[in-house]
Amino acid sequence: MKTLIALILTVACIQSTWAQEKCGTMESYYNRVAKNPSILEKHKQIETFTADWIRKSANKSGQRSILTIPVIVHVIHAGEGVGTGSNISDAQIYSQIDVLNLDFRRLNEDSLETSHPFWVNAADSEIEFCLAMQDEEGEPTDGIDRIDGLDEFGYESWWDTEEFDTIVKPYTQWDPNSYLNIWVMAFDSTGPDESTLGYATFPDEHGAENDGVVIRYDAFGTIEAVEYPTDLGRTATHEVGHYFNLSHIWGDDNCGDDFVADTPPQEDKHDGCPTFPDNDFNSCGSDENGEMFMNYMDYSDDECLVMFTFDQADRMYAAISGPRASLLSSTACQVPTAAIENSGNLSISLYPNPVSNMLTVQNNVSDLKFRVYNSLGVLISEGFQANDSPLHIDATELLNGCYFLHLESKQNSIVRNFIVNK
Repeated sequence: MKTLIALILTVACIQSTWAQEKCGTMESYYNRVAKNPSILEKHKQIETFTADWIRKSANKSGQRSILTIPVIVHVIHAGEGVGTGSNISDAQIYSQIDVLNLDFRRLNEDSLETSHPFWVNAADSEIEFCLAMQDEEGEPTDGIDRIDGLDEFGYESWWDTEEFDTIVKPYTQWDPNSYLNIWVMAFDSTGPDESTLGYATFPDEHGAENDGVVIRYDAFGTIEAVEYPTDLGRTATHEVGHYFNLSHIWGDDNCGDDFVADTPPQEDKHDGCPTFPDNDFNSCGSDENGEMFMNYMDYSDDECLVMFTFDQADRMYAAISGPRASLLSSTACQVPTAAIENSGNLSISLYPNPVSNMLTVQNNVSDLKFRVYNSLGVLISEGFQANDSPLHIDATELLNGCYFLHLESKQNSIVRNFIVNK
């Protein structure tokens, strides 16, 4: 295992090539370390905590509570109309939240077949995501914050990660102790980071003014502005992995250390979509199954990235249990009091959530209309409940993913999210 100081020296030698990386997390990280070396000490402390937590709590997948992370998506655009250019649509944003929920819960339809040798390593991280329902003042929000970057900052696109961190993040960020901030934006096509698809902060910067994840608008979600081969939302899955303390699977060095025991040793990152097995019996000591190019923390095309491992899931769960624990006390995923008061005291509870068969909606009103939409905003079903008895919604035919339940009484309406998991 390389020391962190050795890694810094390595990074200093290769920074000139990093500008061409798909992920700018490590370059951005070491630029900040150079300015604030105390980040390294915090990193060491977190690694000590993580190793201790894993020794005591590892391999309990399926026995833990599901952790729900509130997300605020900041769309930084250049004055375009919603759904045009970098001002991506609500539906595109919903599609990305759906991907995060599927990928982190191992519900993605392209998950490995049981016959695949790496199937035994594929894990449910037991982490879910919701678009925030409360803003920082406790007022209702849809979890989407649109900001005209041209009007506010005089920029149509951003030269590099440092410029974005300095100019945009401190002035648009919601409390990073309570929200996972995700910024969606465009890099300048002539700048050093023009090929960067995203970058993130590690847990050692939890609560800092730069804390969060940045994703290029044409690699965010699965519809409309996205472009092949980054059109399945896996850039955000990768970067949120960094946010929860995962390293690149090749350890950012030839046969590097990713601090994870159940990922095979790997010589370098992958591009494209390799054929299994790839690089079997490599110089690092891989076996006949070769390298895990389908891991979300590699650089393979989106269509090839399909899994986290159990040890990666442990590291992420440890991050939320330790340095990012303040997210668990956030109320941002709860229906705000103001919304309840303004909805004629419409009181709603959903269970079970996630659901596999029948969703029960407990309510206190009669004459209740309901509509179910998928993550793309497509109406799936609708109906009417004449009395205040529990409403039952059949989810047996719904695909795994995130859905939005719109409920409307005579006084007002309310929206709740639920997840289908079979």
